[in-house]
Amino acid sequence: MSSYCDQRPVQSILHVSIYVRTSLGHVFKNIFIFIVITVKKLNADRQDKRTREIFLLTHFPIQERGRIFTIILSSTNSTDSTLFCQRKKTMGCLQVHHVYFSVFIILLARNPHVNGDVSTASTDLSNVFRLEQQIVDVLGELAAKTEAKLVVIRKYLKDYEQSVVEEKAANKGEIMEHLTGNPIQAYRLMKRLYFDWQTVEKEIKFDNWQDAVSKLELVRKNEIFPKEADFFGATSAIVRLQDTYELNMTELVRGNVRGMKTHAQLTALDCLFMGKLAFNDGAYARAVEWFEESYILAGSENNETISQDHVAEILQYAIGMHDMNLKQVKQKSPTSIPDSRSFRLPLKEKPAVAQRSEIIRSRDYSEDDTKFNALCRGEKLLSEESVAKLKCWYDSRRQPYFFLMPIKVEQNSIEPAIYIFYEMLSDAEIETIKELAAPQLKRAEVVRNKPGAGTEISNVRTSKSAWFEDDVHPLMDRLSRRISLVTGLKAYCSRDEAEMFQVAHYGIGGHYSPHHDYLFHKKTDKELENFSDWDREMGDRIATFMFYLNDVERGGSTVFPLAGVAVTPVKGAAAFWYNLKRNGHGDTNTLHGACPVLLGHKWVVNKWIREKAQTFNRGCLLDPSE
Repeated sequence: MSSYCDQRPVQSILHVSIYVRTSLGHVFKNIFIFIVITVKKLNADRQDKRTREIFLLTHFPIQERGRIFTIILSSTNSTDSTLFCQRKKTMGCLQVHHVYFSVFIILLARNPHVNGDVSTASTDLSNVFRLEQQIVDVLGELAAKTEAKLVVIRKYLKDYEQSVVEEKAANKGEIMEHLTGNPIQAYRLMKRLYFDWQTVEKEIKFDNWQDAVSKLELVRKNEIFPKEADFFGATSAIVRLQDTYELNMTELVRGNVRGMKTHAQLTALDCLFMGKLAFNDGAYARAVEWFEESYILAGSENNETISQDHVAEILQYAIGMHDMNLKQVKQKSPTSIPDSRSFRLPLKEKPAVAQRSEIIRSRDYSEDDTKFNALCRGEKLLSEESVAKLKCWYDSRRQPYFFLMPIKVEQNSIEPAIYIFYEMLSDAEIETIKELAAPQLKRAEVVRNKPGAGTEISNVRTSKSAWFEDDVHPLMDRLSRRISLVTGLKAYCSRDEAEMFQVAHYGIGGHYSPHHDYLFHKKTDKELENFSDWDREMGDRIATFMFYLNDVERGGSTVFPLAGVAVTPVKGAAAFWYNLKRNGHGDTNTLHGACPVLLGHKWVVNKWIREKAQTFNRGCLLDPSE
């Protein structure tokens, strides 16, 4: 039913289309009208159009047969319009403030004369329902996609909040110390920004969220944005820490890092990642432990991050591979005791509880690694008699420079001789060194095994380093002089007496596997080709002087497996030892390594002193074997 009035020219015309959706009661007792009002303002002179839409869902009760409802749109000179319902028996032409309306109303009521044939009405109704179903489908799809976006984003935000909740009360600097110094926090950060972020990025690009997308793309292009290698590096760090320190798996995944409780925890999916990494590395026993923990967590999480059934399949496969490889090892060497990282007793022969507790302690790999890990865990390898011979004292080093303020010296080992000098650096000097090094830190490299192959980045050493000449800053020159006074050796790089200063930073899980600092000992002529002319001319590394720039919260000790001693980092202190015997041969007992950083960070400054310049400072002995 419609009505149209054609009168004198008007200032504006409003076209109103009303779509009606009925609710089938007993006999159409109620009518729901969904109104889409499109307002078009036509300029009488220029015909410019401005359109806006108003959505209204209203409800009209019908009480009397034949009643018709008209919608009157009242417009004033303001931009607002008021929609109201008025009962009328007839439809007329309405003029309000020089605004005319063309109103079309589709109305379904119980009056057969108004609605027409019942079957026809039913057909129309079916069509309306089908039409509505299409609308609902579209809206449902849109709502689902929007909700999916929100679920992904909320999941990301939830993980972030859970990671930093305990640091919220601290200031910004302290927050960063806690976050960056926690292995689980570091792993979750890498996972969020590498794996989770890819999902978030896809979702926000789906819709017209250009402002957010533009801002986030700028963040994404940042050079420090984590990549795949960063994620796997953080994952490897946790696997390495658990292996080296033999951390309780159940406590570790719940945020307890060797007595240090945090809110950062691992999920079942995280443990699955760890297990796969250990499995691919051949550490079958460790992999099974991670898969077992993943299975337990999946159950407690109600399969939120990973299905428990899926984990069970992987666990059973890992157990089968473990037992098969263990059998092969036993067949090849019946008397050998396998590496506990790789093997335990046949797992299918043991109940789950026994599987988790019965780990073979002895290892198939080198005894050096066994001692290295034991020292990292804080185990004492020296006998009480040996410890009783070690001393501490004040020493002026026969230098007037130290007469008024003698050095605090601790003897850490007799053979080889390892000394700790305390209070060698002030806090101000430490901060200066860090400020110089921070912008130049790069992943540390090690010498390749192949002759002439140069250096390479390797998991043998996971740290970042920067190199400085003595003249880069007055402090570095003073440090070279200080080292010379303390050791009695010439230590200036500018005079070809020593190498440049190396500032090294070890992050979470950062370590350096056991190695010797000397370069040429037992090297063939072919292997010596790997070194530069300067290296060969200056001679081998006769000694190492290492400053510690900070206390490490957990882990990070410098350990000497063959000497059976560990040096705990102390801020401002320095460790010193000779790499060569007096006869010029390498001292194999100086084998040493940096334990993985369990909590916190580790900063050190290395100065490797070369042999050639020390001819008159450290002469040979009568005994050629010494």
